[in-house]
Amino acid sequence: MSIYFDNKKPNKILCMGRATIDIYPNTFGPLSDVTSFTKYMGGSPANTAVAIANAGVDTAFLGKVSSDSLGDFVVNYLKSKGIETTHMKRASRNVLIGCSLAEMLTPEECSCHHYRQDVADLHLRCDEISEEYIAGFKALQVSGASLSTSPAREAMILAVTYAKRNGVTVIFDPDYRANAWVSQDEVCAYYNIIAEKADIIISNDDEFEMMNRLVKRKSSQRCDWISERLSNSVKLICVKHGGEGAEVYTNDGVWQGAVFPNQVKNSFGAGDAFGGTFVALLMQTGNLEYALRYGSAAASITVSGIACAESMPSWEELCEFVKLRPNEGKVTRKK
Repeated sequence: MSIYFDNKKPNKILCMGRATIDIYPNTFGPLSDVTSFTKYMGGSPANTAVAIANAGVDTAFLGKVSSDSLGDFVVNYLKSKGIETTHMKRASRNVLIGCSLAEMLTPEECSCHHYRQDVADLHLRCDEISEEYIAGFKALQVSGASLSTSPAREAMILAVTYAKRNGVTVIFDPDYRANAWVSQDEVCAYYNIIAEKADIIISNDDEFEMMNRLVKRKSSQRCDWISERLSNSVKLICVKHGGEGAEVYTNDGVWQGAVFPNQVKNSFGAGDAFGGTFVALLMQTGNLEYALRYGSAAASITVSGIACAESMPSWEELCEFVKLRPNEGKVTRKK
């Protein structure tokens, strides 16, 4: 049982947003010197869907991919993870799938070049969103990256509206990609449209500051934005701090989750592994501390691998990892 979800609904989560291609170099160093690469499925919402499915929750994906072999690759990968793809759409033949090209100078020095102009996932339309389909899920997890451009922007807002009027918990991940937006004020405006409707918000520090941008002009208190959201419809806000763990805010208190130390091979995907595992276990058990600790463990395992979804642990691997580290990843209640 969980106070964050309608327990009359089946344990099913629908993830909505971008499912794209990640291209990672096979060696460390500047891209000017790298000659060999490997492609993977990418996109934070799709990676999160894999983490949720790995944790044992029925998962589906709603988005749009290209009508070519790369679109096939993404859909087939999601299917291979047990994720339902019946409502995934295909873009027109001249529209390409989004792509992220990683540059890994060292395991700790990684950056990504995101190609987000006029890509397939941003072509999802309102007439491709089914209220009946969304109503059948316990939760809808949406990505802020889809808010950058029409028609995906309106499709995302419509999906959230359908979810709210059918008792489906809305989980918002801002998924900020700077080069897809016109201005930071535009980002803040659209993020807050969804944040005001969300039940759960999971963001990193930069994304949190982006949502908080207009409030900060009036007040330097970070807690003002959190307090305002929690006094309305939002039940839980989780802020990811990377190597410093994560904080969870509710009307009942604040929790701090520590990390599980591990060797870092690639820093990408940790936030998606954390968020997906956290949401899945929160839905299954209602135990916030348990979900927070296992989410942290999933992130730690993921950074020790070579890619995002490909490096995420199975449920069995995750449980064994935590079992062997009883003194790591502690969760403390701050107030």
